[in-house]
Amino acid sequence: MSDPTRELRRLRQTLPRATRTALESSFKLWHERFAPFHFERAAFARYAQRYAASAKRNFSEYSERHSRQLARGRQTTNPLEKSGAFKRSFLSGGYRFGAGLKRLHVTFPGLPRHVYRRNPFNTFSVAEAIMQVTEPERQAMKRHFIAQLAFQLKQMFARRKTFGRAVFNV
Repeated sequence: MSDPTRELRRLRQTLPRATRTALESSFKLWHERFAPFHFERAAFARYAQRYAASAKRNFSEYSERHSRQLARGRQTTNPLEKSGAFKRSFLSGGYRFGAGLKRLHVTFPGLPRHVYRRNPFNTFSVAEAIMQVTEPERQAMKRHFIAQLAFQLKQMFARRKTFGRAVFNV
């Protein structure tokens, strides 16, 4: 007798692992393709509204203050890039995935201390600002996640064929 719930139980066991792998793949896509945009000269124009939203400030007030600091030579055109140490350590690819099946926890060892520091007089957070994505980026990551999840599930449920010592998923 075959168990009618066998495939559902198997899916319940394999789905968290497949989801986790697809999430990691989506993060790697973001880190390789979209994260460098935050450090380009045009980043403030692309993410300015999101930077201001993450700082919970009035956008016009923020852009006035930013332009004054640019005129004085105190700030680069990108609010995330101060000395370049953050850019080098963030884009070098040194990240680790933490435990968890529903949410992806990513740590970046070796980031400069100013990334985690918060000014008590404003609420701008470098860590929150770097994770901002635009809608086209979100859609691309969503498509990538769905494709990876389908691929992972197909691999996990594929029938194994053996040819001698080699095992292939078909």
